[in-house]
Amino acid sequence: MPVTLDYYTSLHKKLSSRENLKKVYIFWGKEEYMMDMAVEWICKKALSAQRVIVDGSSKDLADEIASNLQGGLFQVEKVLVIKYVDKPERVLKFLELFLKAEGHFVIILRKWKPQPLPKKVEVIHFDSLDDESFKEWLKDKFKKLVERKISDQRLEYLAKRMPRDLRTTLKELEKLKLRTYGQVEIKNGDLDVLSDYEENIASEVLSSLLNSDSDALNKALKLLDDVEEPTYITSGFINYILNELESGSKKSRFQQGEEKWMKKGTLESESKKSKFSKGDYLRMLLNIAKVDAQLKSLPVDKRLLLLELFESFRVNVG
Repeated sequence: MPVTLDYYTSLHKKLSSRENLKKVYIFWGKEEYMMDMAVEWICKKALSAQRVIVDGSSKDLADEIASNLQGGLFQVEKVLVIKYVDKPERVLKFLELFLKAEGHFVIILRKWKPQPLPKKVEVIHFDSLDDESFKEWLKDKFKKLVERKISDQRLEYLAKRMPRDLRTTLKELEKLKLRTYGQVEIKNGDLDVLSDYEENIASEVLSSLLNSDSDALNKALKLLDDVEEPTYITSGFINYILNELESGSKKSRFQQGEEKWMKKGTLESESKKSKFSKGDYLRMLLNIAKVDAQLKSLPVDKRLLLLELFESFRVNVG
């Protein structure tokens, strides 16, 4: 569920104090920008330590961890950050080692299933900001980064246009700053420089529905309320399915003979098999295309039609 800005303010205060720190942290969720900020708070504010990144998808993960645990003559305090972990159990088996070793450790996961953990290990969830908190955060960042005047109406429009991914939003603000160089205020047409994220957000919603996420339906209903043109939703769904089919084709080629890349660990995460077959995706694609055609050509209740489409994914995967 979305969180308030106060959630991250409290977390900032907590992780910026050495006295409050745990030996090992497990960060999980989708708000990667806030995860990076949390690592920075630990390294720079709480410890003045060196941040060391370890690729959690590496085939030789044990060797990668071991080499970074070795101290030197002039040993510097370290925070070992293990990212890109495809299977949590690959890194969780090292918890006892981490608790005995020097330094602090942060394990970054996409998903997390509650399980018993040692006392010196803490799990922190990083979720998207709720609507009001996102607007507040956006207003603050706009003032500090873009340094232009903007009307409340345009700021409201900007908030609706942006995805709830903070790193992506910051990149878009940088684009807007460059576009409006030399201006005092944001004018009509300036916001045209922003990328169109409505289709991308629709793709994220479909992914959530197909993965049976607990908040998937709420995300779908919010998408339905926020998007002005319903065909943006079906277009985003179609792009998602096409990307999955293309990705599946790449996996097939990989499995047929490109093991040489596995030695570098670069494609290990791509070898993960989807729970849907090519036939499943093609049937989904046909269903979405039918709904898209109906939205464009028939006098139908568009909201009801899309709700039925959302429900079809939930029923098929439930």
